[in-house]
Amino acid sequence: MNKSILNKWLFGAMALFAAASFTACSDDDDPTGDPSIEAEVSSLAFTVKGGEATFDLKANLPWSVALPEDCDWIAVDPMEGRGDARVTVTVAENDFSREGSFEFVTADPALKQTIRVRQGEMLPEVTLYAETFGTAAVAEPYPSVSRYTGWATSGTGAATVSYGGTNVRIGTAAEGVNAALFGAKPAVLRVQKIALTPPQRRMRLTFKGNYAGTVAVGDDGERWSALNYTMTDGAASIDFVLAEEAEELYLRFATDAGSGTIEEIALTTINGDGTRIDLTQGTVIEEPTLAPLKVKELVAMALAGEPVDERSVEGFVAAIGGSTENFAASNVILCDNDGAAQSAMVFYSSALMELGLEVGDKLSIALANAEYAPYNGLREYKGIAKDDVKVLSKGATIAYTTITAAQLVNEFDKYMSMPVQIEKARPAAASVGKNFATGLTFVADGTEFAVYNRKDWTVGKGVKVADTEATIRGICSVFNTPQLIPTTAEDIAAFADESGDEPGGDASILWHDDFSQFDSVTADGSQDIGKTLTGSLAGFTDAYSGGSVKVYQAAGKIKLGSSSAKGILETPALKKVTTAAADAVLTVDLTAWKSTGAADKTKVIITVNNGGTIEGEASITTEQLDEAGKTYTFNLAGITAATTITFEAAVKSKHRYYLDNLKISLK
Repeated sequence: MNKSILNKWLFGAMALFAAASFTACSDDDDPTGDPSIEAEVSSLAFTVKGGEATFDLKANLPWSVALPEDCDWIAVDPMEGRGDARVTVTVAENDFSREGSFEFVTADPALKQTIRVRQGEMLPEVTLYAETFGTAAVAEPYPSVSRYTGWATSGTGAATVSYGGTNVRIGTAAEGVNAALFGAKPAVLRVQKIALTPPQRRMRLTFKGNYAGTVAVGDDGERWSALNYTMTDGAASIDFVLAEEAEELYLRFATDAGSGTIEEIALTTINGDGTRIDLTQGTVIEEPTLAPLKVKELVAMALAGEPVDERSVEGFVAAIGGSTENFAASNVILCDNDGAAQSAMVFYSSALMELGLEVGDKLSIALANAEYAPYNGLREYKGIAKDDVKVLSKGATIAYTTITAAQLVNEFDKYMSMPVQIEKARPAAASVGKNFATGLTFVADGTEFAVYNRKDWTVGKGVKVADTEATIRGICSVFNTPQLIPTTAEDIAAFADESGDEPGGDASILWHDDFSQFDSVTADGSQDIGKTLTGSLAGFTDAYSGGSVKVYQAAGKIKLGSSSAKGILETPALKKVTTAAADAVLTVDLTAWKSTGAADKTKVIITVNNGGTIEGEASITTEQLDEAGKTYTFNLAGITAATTITFEAAVKSKHRYYLDNLKISLK
């Protein structure tokens, strides 16, 4: 046989064998002729103890098992086949619920079977807490965490949530959405008191932004457990599991980078696994505190409009308010006590008056509740609470900065609210002999300046201004124009006219009033001061009793009555009486009122109330008053600490009179 005939024979035999083999294989794999694959079950359930389950797979074509990486806790046997099979699924014991799936896949993507696998009881996945920082535009300067009010907090555990932090403000991020903006280091944002309900232990924390700081969780705001995370495309997701159930959860974001943003935060429950966190083993972290401001620094921040609500300020009490226009009874002035320009600030709060503060006390004032609110040109913070103030030390001597009268008038902004003194000052001629408890004019180096002390403040009452040249001290203040406000007796001691009567230290004088607060008012006056009238001398500044009516201002005295109504003055109770009954002497200047024409034909009844008599009678009528006036003297017997004295016109119509220099003294 030749070679070509042999090759043809071998090729034909091989082709016949191949055809026979192909026909036999096709008959085994496709007995019905239509490709199909079908599992006996579509889902399997296991307890946390795990176990195995077996089911039948019907198929007439090759198949394999596709098992996702996150479902490596599921074991499938066999993993591939070419037809029907008995399949066993095994799940190991586990202490939490989880859910996954796998697939039987074929060469045809349309022919596949999915089997879901669940282990344990699946809890509903809920959002415990979510925050987007609101959608309303935030105006600059951006508020701190403690002052922000536009929170958009939601979630089943969000009702009790509060926020805290340091150097974090809420404003607009580069993307145009609201965000937490981390500023100067250290910067900390705390989400506090997210409520948890057992058995919520498995959680996922997500947040977005441009952030490179630390993330931690805790259950008390003091101990913190770190969470590791990776930012991917501006987002982070952290799964963690609490070792024990907790009632509350805290979140802490902190960075030393001096910048960073977080735009959204969410905390949800999950059924899967995560990093195990034992909150009892957390690290105690002392939250950063910002260095206290000096008063000068606080002034600078106030002028620049910078929020200071996370800060505190330390300074010395330079003065405590009396009731002047700008320096009210609820005012405390704090200064650095170093004489530097713009180093004093007014704090307005009635709560400060409850602390028993004294000049020279060094204070720390937390500014969390403070609101910068200038008043009539005076820099001032209000809203201070009692708990915001701590007394650091006591007894410092307040230094007075020497300035010129020209500096007071022309450079007031530099010295506003500071304790200052002006040397070689002298009262203007019109102010000599007046009472310090009023508006005065002084002169130094040819420049006039105002010295003002309103009538209802005790400093300077009963002290007449002497014509002398000396140093005058006080607080640099303003009411329409710059002025100097004496705040202590030493401030005006060099100008006290010692020739005058100052009864404040005489224990025998029960009441004394010269009505000197009215020395700048026209003689007849027009303002009915009624029940608001108070004494005008140091040591005798109680309010006159409620029976006082139709009392008018006059020049250095008071005018009582009108053309158709009685004028009545009732003294305060003579509380300086220390015995059950005492004898005293009453002296008073009474003058008939005269405007034009003849003086009123006035009679005045003087009555002793609440114990005591006057010259043996319950009341007396004085002799007819005249326009020249006269000092009247009466003996009082059996008076007590409750006794008051009433002066009353005898009739209503045109019985007007002046009253001055009222004094009641023990015999």
